[in-house]
Amino acid sequence: MKLIVLSLIMGFIGLNIGGMISGAEIYAILFGIVGVLSPGFYVLERIYKELKVNKYHDEALSPVTELELLKLEELEVLSNSQLEEIREIYKKNADKNDTREQYQRSKQVLDELKQAGHLNNEQYFTALDKLEANHGIN
Repeated sequence: MKLIVLSLIMGFIGLNIGGMISGAEIYAILFGIVGVLSPGFYVLERIYKELKVNKYHDEALSPVTELELLKLEELEVLSNSQLEEIREIYKKNADKNDTREQYQRSKQVLDELKQAGHLNNEQYFTALDKLEANHGIN
């Protein structure tokens, strides 16, 4: 509702400004259209940035970290290439953590199978060696 009211107000202001310019109707129409659409474009930009934050959050970054990176980008403190490098570092760290967590869960299952008597020592250590090789653990 606020966006609609703001669009109408901005459109009215645009019509008045455009109407003052040498009396040509085209300016009034153009300024009116820009006035009506500008609040919508602002909201769309905010939605885009929020989606961008959520995308990176899904990959590796927390929303707070991504918002701070976006602020640094807007202030031109970091270049786009530097920001992409930082995001890649976060993604690699998140991937490593996921791999470690998956390894720990799988090892716990193997331990439970051994304790339950479903695996003997030889089978357990063979499975553990395969698990470690699969996860790159030496």
